[in-house]
Amino acid sequence: MTGKAIYSLLSSLASGKVFPGIAPQETEPNFIVYLKVDTNPTNDKDGQPIDIERWQIDIVSKSYAGMVTLSNSVKSALNLQKGTIATIQIDSIRFADERDFFDGAPDFFRRVQDYLIRIK
Repeated sequence: MTGKAIYSLLSSLASGKVFPGIAPQETEPNFIVYLKVDTNPTNDKDGQPIDIERWQIDIVSKSYAGMVTLSNSVKSALNLQKGTIATIQIDSIRFADERDFFDGAPDFFRRVQDYLIRIK
């Protein structure tokens, strides 16, 4: 369900090439892939259930500069969001970390960002 909110926040980026799980094989950069890594069920201070989900966002571009620009746009779109987004009640979205990867394809640059999303 949270994926709907992520898609809603990111769909205007990368010419709309935003995919859950994996991008179709022939997708040309720039594109974004989002994937839920884990869920940590917990309670808030009043004892009400709240889940903390870790989401991985992969940003792929043809150039390093393009990757940096797109990753900054992703961070601006997601970090510190809250409220009802695509019918999902989000308590908060918080940027957790990011790292760069080299996948072996000489014309692809990839940055991975992780976000912690608290779901009411």
